[in-house]
Amino acid sequence: MACPGIALILDNTRPSANHCQTQSEQLVLPLHPAALIPLVTRHFYYPEEVFALSKQIDGVPNAYGSFSLAALRVMNFLAQRQRQWFYEPLNNSKQIFEVLRFNDLLRQGPVPEWSLPHITVAFEAFNSIFTAPGGRVPQPKPHEAKRGEHSVILTGGWEDAGDWLQFRNSWGPGWGDEGFGYLSQDYLDHHLVDAWLTRDASVGLSRLTYRRLVDARSDTERATIWLLPNPRWRRQSHRGSHGYQLVVYETLSTAEGCPVQVIEVRTGFGIRVGWAHLFHLGGNSRTSLLKELYVWPPFRRRGYGTILESVATENARAWGSRRLQVLLHEMDAQPASRIAGDRFAERSGYQWYWHKSARPDIEAIGEKML
Repeated sequence: MACPGIALILDNTRPSANHCQTQSEQLVLPLHPAALIPLVTRHFYYPEEVFALSKQIDGVPNAYGSFSLAALRVMNFLAQRQRQWFYEPLNNSKQIFEVLRFNDLLRQGPVPEWSLPHITVAFEAFNSIFTAPGGRVPQPKPHEAKRGEHSVILTGGWEDAGDWLQFRNSWGPGWGDEGFGYLSQDYLDHHLVDAWLTRDASVGLSRLTYRRLVDARSDTERATIWLLPNPRWRRQSHRGSHGYQLVVYETLSTAEGCPVQVIEVRTGFGIRVGWAHLFHLGGNSRTSLLKELYVWPPFRRRGYGTILESVATENARAWGSRRLQVLLHEMDAQPASRIAGDRFAERSGYQWYWHKSARPDIEAIGEKML
């Protein structure tokens, strides 16, 4: 379990006092989530702040460290200034490096950094990481003690034709190369826990721009296409006496290579309180997959989850899917939250199948026929 820059370290002894602090720049004060609404317009949140909030929602309050997914959900709630925000898991080092190479190609356009995908990786850490020469994390020796899991943000730089990927560590300038380090693709192949891509989906990949990006004849043309605004649909509605906004926008999955509809429900004041990521896998499977369906805790039991699932069901049918699946993430399978999640899925018509897998860490898959 790890969130950006926060590791589940089993032994707290380490060379710096700011042990595995998060490096994300979109964090939040350690308050109850209900008190956070007035703060979402802040441009910057301190590293320790997202950790405090992540611990309030991750289902493991007594564990040191948290899930990557907890931090992503915190950031999505806070990123109210970003109208179209998307995240998805990556499967392996090859996919990670492909994203980094494409980013480098886009920078030649150039395109602004805010529009580029960013990648956070969590990996198994061993004793040798604390003294890694030049920040190059070595493969562990046989029987070397594992110290837990560590999470870092990749800078986008690499060396030796991509064999080594640069990251920014949270242990201060006294570690590695003035605070920076390098992970080999071989290390990730053996010790990657999870990897998450995040990006502002108001521009970038979509069905409308993909072919044009592939056929672009110059860096400038590619950058211009990348920065074209992606469509977004918004509808005002009511549930009982409460008004809400339903927002739907589309992008393309880097991992699956398929269209994704991001469905958001917002309060009448425009605050994003719930979201779903609907992947239309297509092909012979005729399946749509909810990789994410989440409602911010203070806004639960108000029907927002039902709205998201209903819209996902309608859209899956419209895409010609015969079945709709939903993932039960390890974080959501914790005892504190699993019962409510199970009941919600069963009321919505899903049948659960045990399916434990990694990247992302999944405990089960729910499925219903359409």
